[in-house]
Amino acid sequence: MGDYYHQLDAIPVHPVVVGNLRMLSGKQGTVFWLKTVPGTETPEHFHPMEQTSWLVSGTMEVKIGDDPRRRVAPGTAVLIPGGVRHQFWYVDECTIVEFAAPPRLDWFPDAARYPYGIAPGAKPRDGGAMQFPPSS
Repeated sequence: MGDYYHQLDAIPVHPVVVGNLRMLSGKQGTVFWLKTVPGTETPEHFHPMEQTSWLVSGTMEVKIGDDPRRRVAPGTAVLIPGGVRHQFWYVDECTIVEFAAPPRLDWFPDAARYPYGIAPGAKPRDGGAMQFPPSS
């Protein structure tokens, strides 16, 4: 039998610079559940993966490419093509579901073998240490 079903509360939490992250990765893509700390932000960055971010709750601001910074409300989905610079500002505590394709192996290389990004029984990644890709 396959390992097809996963309970969100059983997925390890990875502390990251903007809050807490859970992830589930397959061969074709990764889904993230993110709970942010109000007032935090990501640095401007880009990556080759296409990213879709769905704001479930809270308020955030987004800048994509050369477009102006824009405030978005719950229910908004943002589609970011691979290779395009972007940045997020989390005005409130936000709950966000993100999809990335192909998988985010740059952040979680072990996701190539383990769906939660870490080996069974391993400690989740340390939050402050998780860096965004360089913005070169």
